[in-house]
Amino acid sequence: MVIAGTIALSLSVPVDAAAPRYIIASGILLPKPIVLDDWHENLILMGATVEDDVLVDVSNADLAARPSIDLALFWDATIWEPLVQQRGLSGLQPRDANQRARFYPGIGSAVPLFVGMADGVFGPHRMGARGLAVLARYGVPTRMASASTLGGTTLPTTGRRQITPGWKGVRPLVAMMIGMTLIVAGLTCFRHRCDRDAGC
Repeated sequence: MVIAGTIALSLSVPVDAAAPRYIIASGILLPKPIVLDDWHENLILMGATVEDDVLVDVSNADLAARPSIDLALFWDATIWEPLVQQRGLSGLQPRDANQRARFYPGIGSAVPLFVGMADGVFGPHRMGARGLAVLARYGVPTRMASASTLGGTTLPTTGRRQITPGWKGVRPLVAMMIGMTLIVAGLTCFRHRCDRDAGC
């Protein structure tokens, strides 16, 4: 049975596939962080991100409007092994991961996406059915009825999380720019009057 299972697994994922030992899923869509601790399932999950061999054509603005789940991937045993030995799986924290990515559940006609590095290529990858099945087994939502108000995060090409600023964050900058413009205009006007009166 073990041999048969191993053969079945080898047929279901690419021969040269690789996977992190642990993956932590976290964010506002989950009541608490979830640790994907089965390496074989993580292998299937990562293999499902490169089934199409092409990146999905989606804009950063579209991603910002969709709710997403943070994924922390632990590849390096020198990082995760001491943490797990000392405190078990609770010792793993997303900040200690080797790689960060985001998973975007499907919404309407928008397909589920894995946005991050997969098979050496960074970008939005379609998440295949086998990967969605793995996530669903751990209780990670793979499709949502609507985005509601849970959007506002995106992953730019730098691979770092970016918060989309609201109007409250932009207002002080706009006010400062207007103030600087008025000061420059006042100084320019004063100089022109001095030149005209030949008093400066």
